[in-house]
Amino acid sequence: MTSSSRLLLLLTPVEVVVRVVVIKKIKASQYGSQLEGAVRDRLAAVDKYEEEEEETLENVVKIFPMKYVKKGSFFTIKFPTSGPSEIVITNEKEESTTIVEN
Repeated sequence: MTSSSRLLLLLTPVEVVVRVVVIKKIKASQYGSQLEGAVRDRLAAVDKYEEEEEETLENVVKIFPMKYVKKGSFFTIKFPTSGPSEIVITNEKEESTTIVEN
């Protein structure tokens, strides 16, 4: 493998999937609030937190319902290489999917 092909591999976009498993009964909105704070702090650290990002984060938090999610439920957040992101909340036998533009 040449150094240029290694560089190409490093620059190749890949889909990112994050799965969060609930280990204790919580309100889904609690997770949404924690996610908002973590993303806001990271964006602010690199000076990329502006009005547009703030509005988008507020919309993402609204996705997480006020109802409780039980132990064993999970959130799946998908960041594809192109197109909108997706947040899936799976709770026992029901599943809700939200598409996140931007």
